Amino acid sequence: VSSPSPKSPLSAITGEFGRRVRLRREELELSQEKLAERCHLHWTYIGQVERGQRNLSLHNIVRIAKGLDSDPGELVQGWERSGWPTLATKPSLTCWVCTVPTW
Repeated sequence: VSSPSPKSPLSAITGEFGRRVRLRREELELSQEKLAERCHLHWTYIGQVERGQRNLSLHNIVRIAKGLDSDPGELVQGWERSGWPTLATKPSLTCWVCTVPTW
């Protein structure tokens, strides 16, 4: 019997956000469980975030950033206005969430 295939990220955005969370967590040498404790979240939620399988609220983005000793903007900066992650190696200095729409 074959094992079920892993779920895909909800979107490119959630996948990229999760990748950034995982990289920072590993940089700090934290387990998912330890990060979850620091964020007051469940460790399975952290795993889902890292796999891009959660669409996070702003509240939880801030909680995770705090648990990673990071600024929330660092986890989301460098994305084009359309919301898709850019391929640039260096993120821009402004966060797309913080820019004023020019409609």
